[in-house]
Amino acid sequence: MLAIEKHLGKDCRTSFASVFAMMALNMGPRSCASSHRDGTDLLHLCSVTGLGDYCSKKGAHLALFEAGLLVELPAGWTILFPSALITHANALIQDGETRTSIVQYTPAALARYVHNGFKHPSQLKKSNLKAWKAAMADKATRWEQFKKSFPTVDQVKGISA
Repeated sequence: MLAIEKHLGKDCRTSFASVFAMMALNMGPRSCASSHRDGTDLLHLCSVTGLGDYCSKKGAHLALFEAGLLVELPAGWTILFPSALITHANALIQDGETRTSIVQYTPAALARYVHNGFKHPSQLKKSNLKAWKAAMADKATRWEQFKKSFPTVDQVKGISA
């Protein structure tokens, strides 16, 4: 965020207390996300904070499908995970309960914009063909490189054992 803030000014932030560029408020009263990946998010972490009046033992679990995990997310707690890499959803809550959430993330397009010297790829191509070709070559391998930077499920299980 610092580079974009220097370029656009401090008024570009959605929150001065967050390292993420964007925030979504899922207002409920029974917000629930079906199975999905956030393919346009930066491959780094996103943040999900569960809020409301619900029993996290009976519902509102966060399902992380490729990891094979069902995570309890009590109201007021936050979890960080790579939402572009892991298919995720959350479980329904019980009748009479409420659930809302705050999701924070950074769009990959914003990171590319900064990386390209604050230029859209088409602008970069027109102004600096060599830099554009390098960016396109980097783009072809970026997904695999980012996936390698995260621990495997077995590595995480080894840490918690």
